[in-house]
Amino acid sequence: MEQTTIKIISGYCPYLQAEHSIRATYTLIPHRGRKFSSSSCKYAQECGRLEHCPLRREAMMEED
Repeated sequence: MEQTTIKIISGYCPYLQAEHSIRATYTLIPHRGRKFSSSSCKYAQECGRLEHCPLRREAMMEED
């Protein structure tokens, strides 16, 4: 069974022009650490800039 962890990532959102938080999900990989697997944002569909999201990029950088 796959083990996951969830972390809240907060920071400035250029789409909202305000502070915002997203939920990042990481998969625990034995002997390799924690790898980013997905993110969840309330505004992702209307924003449409997932690949340019600074909060998502930060979540990806926080892998172990």
